[in-house]
Amino acid sequence: MSLGNFLIMRHEMLLIVAALSVLIAEIFWDPDKKKSIILFSVLLFAVITIIGFLPSTEGSLFGGMYISSGTRVLMKNILNIGVLLVLIQSVTWLKKEENSGKINEYFLLIISTLIGMNFMISAGHFLIFYIGIELATIPIAALAAYDRYRNKSAEAGIKLICHLHYHQEYCCTDYL
Repeated sequence: MSLGNFLIMRHEMLLIVAALSVLIAEIFWDPDKKKSIILFSVLLFAVITIIGFLPSTEGSLFGGMYISSGTRVLMKNILNIGVLLVLIQSVTWLKKEENSGKINEYFLLIISTLIGMNFMISAGHFLIFYIGIELATIPIAALAAYDRYRNKSAEAGIKLICHLHYHQEYCCTDYL
């Protein structure tokens, strides 16, 4: 398998690079200018969304477990546009003082969820689909519990995990 074969996984690789870029920005960014990471992250994701529309090769990887086709790439591009709209709309909310220490977490959770959704779209085997579900649902539960100082937010995160992974009658939130 050559390095060129991994271009079939272009969307996922770009999102992993974006997540690593946000992590590196958090480490090396000036603490007084943390809010400028919002603009950096949104512009980075906009570039990734534009790159997603470039022509790509079709094929499969890992013995047919990962499949790329024109329809699957189109679905990934639609998801990228939706997430870009969400990121643009959340800029004013992220600039609030109560969110100043959690800006990078928000972007990492959104990108991680999108990586999982992309894996579900390209799944050619149940194992990759399951990995995609896990990569998508765990960050979504963390986003539901994003405001850790509000009881409703923490409860929403716990309920989401329970409803996704257990039957409703055996859910751990019944005991809260």
